Amino acid sequence: MARKLVNHDPAILSAGAVALSSSAILAALVGHLRRIDAVSEEAEREIYEDALQMLEEGQGGDDMRKNEDGSEYWTVYDIMTGVPAVVNGTTLNTCEMEEADDLVDLLNAEYIARRGGMTH
Repeated sequence: MARKLVNHDPAILSAGAVALSSSAILAALVGHLRRIDAVSEEAEREIYEDALQMLEEGQGGDDMRKNEDGSEYWTVYDIMTGVPAVVNGTTLNTCEMEEADDLVDLLNAEYIARRGGMTH
């Protein structure tokens, strides 16, 4: 059964396309390096593990964007739904930039911990 795409936000779809494109580029580059014996099988495995870790850290579950209302505030978004994140009943839509960045890091770390760590 096909999974229905929940979010049609162009920014989120674009980020996903960039991640897929980056993955394809990495695979092509590493494949070439292996063919010319520039990296060992072990080094190839480490490259992919590092890339997966970076991808997972970036995909945790939340991201932030500057509010479009002309204010200096930022909103933290759940990237799976595209809606502003809510913590303990509070919508995270009036954050200063550094605060929003810290909240994204904290929420993404919490998401990874709930999942039992990184997957490799």
